[in-house]
This record gives sequence, C-alpha cells and structure tokens, in this order.
Amino acid sequence: MERCIKFRGKRIDNGIWITGSETYIKDGDGVWLSEDIDVIKVIPETVCQFTGLYERNGNGEEIYEDDIVEYNNASGNTLRGVIKYYKDGFDIFRNGISDCSIRGLCGIKVIGNIHDDKELINN
Repeated sequence: MERCIKFRGKRIDNGIWITGSETYIKDGDGVWLSEDIDVIKVIPETVCQFTGLYERNGNGEEIYEDDIVEYNNASGNTLRGVIKYYKDGFDIFRNGISDCSIRGLCGIKVIGNIHDDKELINN
C-alpha cells in the first residue's frame, strides 16, 4: 500500500482551511500549501499532517494531526484526546501524555481540532 502524505492548514488571507494538499513549502516568507493549481500562504501553526487513517464511524472523515477525537479505551470508556505525531507514528494525547497509538483503534470520531475548537479538549 502506498503511503499518502498530505497536509492541511488555514489560509493566512481569509482563515479558510486548505485540506488535502500534497505540497508543503516552507521558506523565508512563510509556509505554503497547494490548492488546485495555486500555492497559498497559510498560518504556520495550523499546518497538520494527514495520519493516513479515516474515521470508522460517521462519514469516513480523514484524521489529521491536531484533531480532537473521541475514542473508546480498552475498558470501553469513551475518552477525548488530541492526535499528535509521536515516535514515528500518531498517538492520542490526553493531558499532555500519550494515551495510545491510533493504529488499530476502532471507533475514532473526529469532533474538532485544536485551532478551531479548543473548548472541546477539556470537555
């Protein structure tokens, strides 16, 4: 299976998300992502990498770094965490600590992201 590497980030000019960009450019003028045939300047701290995984419940939404997700742990409890890159993979972090790897987890549901929905992290 071929690994799909792509990014998302918020446009600097209007705050709208660019999603699915296969082009990531960082230079002295800022950070840029591709959108169709254009290259658009984005807010650097909003750039997130695609994990290669999709929601298994809901609409099959792509899961990106910095997404806030709900998931079930081994005890069957529903928890919330943030997706972060960690040790050559993506993990779910709760309270700043890696709780589990997202590989092999079933039922991950994206409920927001840390750039638009910070209030969801502690709920």
